[in-house]
This record gives sequence, structure tokens and C-alpha cells, in this order.
Amino acid sequence: SPARVHVARTMSADYVSQGGAYGAVYGTLAVFLCISLAIGYRFLRSATQDSDQYLTARNSQGIVSLSLSFFATGAGAWVLFTVPEASIIGGPGALAGYTL
Repeated sequence: SPARVHVARTMSADYVSQGGAYGAVYGTLAVFLCISLAIGYRFLRSATQDSDQYLTARNSQGIVSLSLSFFATGAGAWVLFTVPEASIIGGPGALAGYTL
């Protein structure tokens, strides 16, 4: 007898309409915007600092937080400027090697 061939049926997927997807995305953004504004307003109302203390932050940070801040700044600059520097110094070969 001939061999039986099992053909898998494809599952049909019910997708969300484009309008529904936009509604979900913009609805989520609106919810997080409202939450962020409420938290900001709450901190604004409870703020006891004047503008000079807020802008200068004199003696309010320790050595660890300042060191980590400088480290994060340097790491961010390294991420941003390494690829252009490699491509300028080494040319297209260095850029291709850096992307691999």
C-alpha cells in the first residue's frame, strides 16, 4: 500500500486590526504619561528645596554616586564614538571588523 503522508494543517491566527493596535499603543502611552505626570506633580508639591539647591546639589552626593556617574558618562561616550573612530582610523575594513 502507498505510504501515507501526513500534512500538517496550518493554524490560522487572528490578528488585531490596525486600529486596535494603534489604540493599544496610544492607550498604553497615555496611561504611562498620566502616571508619570501624577508622580511628578506629587514630588513637586512635596519639594522643600529652592531652585538654587535643586540646580547645584551642593554636597548632596557621595563619592560613590559621583564616581558611578562619571563612569556611566565615559561608558556612554565610548559606545557613541567608538564606531566612527574605528571607521575613520581603520577605514571600511575596520568598520566591517567592528560590526562582526
